[in-house]
Amino acid sequence: MHAFNYCLALEKNLSTLSLQQLQELYHEESRLLRNALLEGRSWEEVQEHRHHLIDIEAAMHRTKPQPEKTPPEPGREHRAPSRPDTAGST
Repeated sequence: MHAFNYCLALEKNLSTLSLQQLQELYHEESRLLRNALLEGRSWEEVQEHRHHLIDIEAAMHRTKPQPEKTPPEPGREHRAPSRPDTAGST
């Protein structure tokens, strides 16, 4: 993906992209950040790249399928373990 295409993709809502597209975007932005740092750019100069990576990571996290939560079987609801009665013991 070229830098121009990347800029256009960033203008779109990241949530409209597939996980594969987000991963490609992430790898491209990582490459751009790495190259900028290798060229000697300061951490402040690459701030935009760093923020893009954070935004893409967040979108990837939201896009990944979440495992379905199955309700507990009747009678097997989660309960906190009971504490032994310590009243009156010394």
